[in-house]
Amino acid sequence: MVKGRRLGRTIEIYPGDLNNSIHRILRPGKIGDSAVFCLLDQRTFECHWQTVKMISDYKRGTPTKIEQFYFLATSWIERAFSGFTKNKQIVRNWWGRDDWADVMSWSWNRVLEEVRVRFHEELGYKHVRAYPIYADKNSGSRVMYYMIHATDHDAAPELMNRAYNTALKTKGVQMEIFPLTSG
Repeated sequence: MVKGRRLGRTIEIYPGDLNNSIHRILRPGKIGDSAVFCLLDQRTFECHWQTVKMISDYKRGTPTKIEQFYFLATSWIERAFSGFTKNKQIVRNWWGRDDWADVMSWSWNRVLEEVRVRFHEELGYKHVRAYPIYADKNSGSRVMYYMIHATDHDAAPELMNRAYNTALKTKGVQMEIFPLTSG
């Protein structure tokens, strides 16, 4: 038996590659004017920049864009770049700009800063912040990836800061909120 009040939400599942199914999800009028959050949890280079742009450009009758949570795997990005020397189209689609080959020689922190700047300047998000997600839930010693939070809602950065800081204060909670996936 389920307790609590009924929320009246509809959940739709679109199996497959988001880069291919995004057109079905973002049909005109499909998403209303309620707050919308899009979590883009990828294995390093799976999410094409064009997909991120389509989400930010979607018009839905409000002055604010769809809020995005974009996971950027900084811990292993340099090694991942070296693994894609044969299939450069994967990196080209992920980066979405002509300078993708240069990016492959950048440090992880330069890639992080450029992605953050792109969400702000290229996609036009008012507030963009990168939150480190740690591998070791006990010591918080190693950042595995960053969750880039992009929003136009003025109250959202403070709400996100509070949620993130609460997760860090409670030992072990962070990895339960933002689990690493295997496979």
